[in-house]
Amino acid sequence: MSDTTPDAVDPTAGWNFETKQIHVGQPAGGDTKARALPIYQTTSYTFDNTDHAAALFGLAETGNIYTRIMNPTQDAVEQRIAALEGGVAALLLSSGQAAETFAILNVAQAGDHIVASPYLYGGTYNLLHYTLTKLGIETTFVEDPDDLEQWRAAIRPNTRASSPRPSRTRRTTSSTSPASPVSRTRTVCR
Repeated sequence: MSDTTPDAVDPTAGWNFETKQIHVGQPAGGDTKARALPIYQTTSYTFDNTDHAAALFGLAETGNIYTRIMNPTQDAVEQRIAALEGGVAALLLSSGQAAETFAILNVAQAGDHIVASPYLYGGTYNLLHYTLTKLGIETTFVEDPDDLEQWRAAIRPNTRASSPRPSRTRRTTSSTSPASPVSRTRTVCR
C-alpha cells in the first residue's frame, strides 16, 4: 500500500510559506552542495545518447532540450510560484504581455469573442483590438464599464472571456483624439 499522507504526496506540504519562497524547486545536495539557486546561462543541453534525445523530444521523458522550452533556473522559479500559490504547476514568461496572450489563447481561438473595458493598458487594448483580430478573435469594448447591463448585453454564445475595468482607476488625459486607442486606454491605479 502506498503512503498517501500529505507529506508523501507533496514533501513541501509541511513547510512554512517563507521556507517555500526560498527552497521549493531546488533540492539540496547535487554535485556542488550549493544552497543558492544557480542561474543556468545556456541555450542548449547535451544528451546521453540518441535514445535519450528521442525520449526527450518525444516527451516520453522530462528533461532539458533547449532553453526556449525549459531551463533549470526557470523550472525552480515555476515550482516555487506553484507551491506558494497552491497550484499544480506554473508558467514563467518574459513579460506581462506574453502572459496575457497565453492566458487568452488558452481559452479563445478563431471565431471566439471577448468582452473588455476600453480603459485598459495600451498594450492590452492593442492586443485585443488589433492583434487578436488578425487571429480571428473579436473583442467588444463596452462603452460604460461601470454599467453591468452593457456587460451582459455584450456577451454572445461564443464569448470566452470578459475583463471588467479595474476598480479605483481614473482615466488620464491625452493630447490625442478621444477615439484614439492611446487616449482610451491609459489607466492609472491609485
